[in-house]
Amino acid sequence: MPVAPPQVVASPVSPAGRRYSIIDAANGPLDLPGNRLAGVVYEAPWCAGATAREVDCDSPGAIVPGPGTTLIEGFEFIAESALSCLAPGKPWDDRDGVQGFASDVRQALEATEHVAVEDAVADALAAAAGVVDVGPQLDIVAAISALETQAYTVERYGLRAVLHVPIAQWAFMDDRYQAEERTAPSWSTRLKTIAYPNAGLPDNQLFITGQLSLWRAPSPWITPQEGAFDRVTNEWKAFVQRDWAAAWECFTATATVEVG
Repeated sequence: MPVAPPQVVASPVSPAGRRYSIIDAANGPLDLPGNRLAGVVYEAPWCAGATAREVDCDSPGAIVPGPGTTLIEGFEFIAESALSCLAPGKPWDDRDGVQGFASDVRQALEATEHVAVEDAVADALAAAAGVVDVGPQLDIVAAISALETQAYTVERYGLRAVLHVPIAQWAFMDDRYQAEERTAPSWSTRLKTIAYPNAGLPDNQLFITGQLSLWRAPSPWITPQEGAFDRVTNEWKAFVQRDWAAAWECFTATATVEVG
């Protein structure tokens, strides 16, 4: 039996201990323009790719203008969380070794924000225009092979593509030696295709795209203290959110595979 009542201590769990995620695999997160919710547009001159031709000194070929730079348009979204707590004994700010409710709310978002980002990107991948379906594949090895062939042979993409892998396929991919942590913190295949686990994807569907970039507001917005106290229920009730934007470039392809 305990000889004294339990003592309130700071939470031993830190958001710094999050799993490997989309945030590790993407460029960024970069600062959102103006630090506010907004779409992003940029030019990618490398989507067109290069070609080779034979040298003919007698009749050099005419210079043929290539395609213009590709305009990449991202999408914006909000990652959010909400929390409530009985107010007695719970300060708003950290005080006397007790973590305040404002810190609780911030951690509620930061500890799982990457999952919300993965959900948003998964939804955007599913709705993307011009997705190339390389068809159902026998296993995870065949799926990755077909997707990398689409990226590097068909699309002629010269940079490191990104594999968006459902959580259910990650252990099988690792078991078949298809990806490993070669350049910390990102995992990659033997072709250096960046791979990451996306919790929002269906269990049997993988995607591959050009490089993925993320933007976000530098800090989340939290309900002000004066608006967070509910005098009727004697509770703290707060809402926290952060503005994000995401974009991938040049192409999108998908494959389905048997789970396992």
